[in-house]
Amino acid sequence: MRALSVSLSFIEKLWHRFRSTGKCAAHPHGGGRTRLLKNDEQLIRAAVAEQPDLTLAELVSQVAGETNKPKVSLETMSVELQRLSLPRKKR
Repeated sequence: MRALSVSLSFIEKLWHRFRSTGKCAAHPHGGGRTRLLKNDEQLIRAAVAEQPDLTLAELVSQVAGETNKPKVSLETMSVELQRLSLPRKKR
């Protein structure tokens, strides 16, 4: 086991997987996080088009108020604006 630089528990888990499934392959990737603002894309686009000088905080408050969802962080809104290729105002 030390010659392979793996732990005993890894070998045991691999052996158990092989005995139960007949395969040694790794399990498929579980996926990533879902975007919090995924369903609010049109609302964000409309808000920025209507008032392009909104700050991130104002935009977060406006989206939360119109969707009745909890407020997201400024970072989350900033990332969403970048993903949508929309301008943003920091302060």
